[in-house]
Amino acid sequence: MSAAEQLLSVRGLAVEYRGTHGERREIVAGFDLDLAAGETIGIVGESGSGKSLSARAIVRLLPPGVHADGSIRYRGRELSDAPDRVMAGLRGSSISMLLQDPFTMLNPLLRTGRHIEECLAMVSGSHRRGDHRALRAEAARRLSEVGISDPAVLDRYPFQLSGGMRQRVALAAALARDPDILIADEPSTALDVTTQAEILRLLKSVQEDRGMGLILITHDLRVAFNVCDRVYVLYAGAVLETAPAHALEREPLHPYSLGLLLSEPAIDRKHEALTAIEGSVPSPAEVAGMCRFAPRCRWAADVCRSGEPPLLGVEQARRTACIRLGEIRGEMQEMRTAAPAQALNSVVRITTEAPLVRIDQLRKVFRDRSGGGEVHALGGVTIEVGRNESVGIVGESGSGKTTLGRCLVGLERPTSGEVLVDGIDASELGKLPRDERVRVRQTVQMVFQDPYSSLDPMQSVGSALNEVLHFN
Repeated sequence: MSAAEQLLSVRGLAVEYRGTHGERREIVAGFDLDLAAGETIGIVGESGSGKSLSARAIVRLLPPGVHADGSIRYRGRELSDAPDRVMAGLRGSSISMLLQDPFTMLNPLLRTGRHIEECLAMVSGSHRRGDHRALRAEAARRLSEVGISDPAVLDRYPFQLSGGMRQRVALAAALARDPDILIADEPSTALDVTTQAEILRLLKSVQEDRGMGLILITHDLRVAFNVCDRVYVLYAGAVLETAPAHALEREPLHPYSLGLLLSEPAIDRKHEALTAIEGSVPSPAEVAGMCRFAPRCRWAADVCRSGEPPLLGVEQARRTACIRLGEIRGEMQEMRTAAPAQALNSVVRITTEAPLVRIDQLRKVFRDRSGGGEVHALGGVTIEVGRNESVGIVGESGSGKTTLGRCLVGLERPTSGEVLVDGIDASELGKLPRDERVRVRQTVQMVFQDPYSSLDPMQSVGSALNEVLHFN
């Protein structure tokens, strides 16, 4: 691409942890990346592959003890050694980030409008009290651009919004200073499919209107195929494949890329067993000096373990780090073709017994103490869950799914209706005798959407688990 259209050029980006006692641990090996104006590239891989830290390295927002090496050029200007004040001026105005969890972007003590107004004020220099009305009007317009037309949302706190609305607010704030590049880190992972599609369409629309470059970080290849022009497949800190999105969707040229594709179940059939890549992502140190995917690859041979394969060109605009591609390409194609046919014959029939959980005519009304009226989150919901049965609760953000779950485990008190858990009326969990309360909690537990909200950052993993075991 020409220098005029190139926004970002990354060469040899490497990220490592450096301990206080001199220890060093590689997180991301050196890799190259280019982004043109109006282009969308995807960085795809499992959790632990180094996607987010690579993005943070670009904007120089790495956590303490983590350092990056390599060249990062924005519009031809080197950023790797730029002073902190220069980077502070570029963040938000030239390169902005949209994080996976809006709770980490939004201040829980600030109302929605204030988040956007603060960003807008940095653009206009409007800090005087008399400019507040204009800033508020512009903040309302920015919310409308991301699909929130109710101006009353400006006065709500993040905890008063659904996950989808929080992500929209975070997007409005990230775009408030009209950046050239937006790095979106798993922006749709926590959203329902309808809202996810809307957010992705919104990102593409904004990008096209502004000629903005977009870096989309995701573990979902389908999302990358729908949004991105090119895709980088990252694994254990190294790029294993790069390709145009349509070419990668048609035929992956690395076993890891194929594994990611096959791991997605068919949406119109049930499977007796879900396809998955065996094992988990290793640390780069565990696979040093070999193909990083070799311990999990069904086609791994001695040659794959004798050295780390380079990322070489195979076809136009396509590169792969699979040294055995010529030998296994046909077999990979056969697996890709056979996967849909296998799903057609893998139907599971579910039988249920008496309900383990019964929710009858459950209603929940939230009252706004500031005078904003009432929000009817649940309006007479009835659900039964049998033993050994999986029940899906599906709906758009704000439809009441999480509220229903919180009522079931006693984190919200229903306005009316009945919650029965293994025959115990758990509508008001706090009023139950201790033995029944313990029985309910041993029967029903909840895994929350965001682990950051579930886990105490001041506790080790072992401490968190031991605490739960102690109460059991």
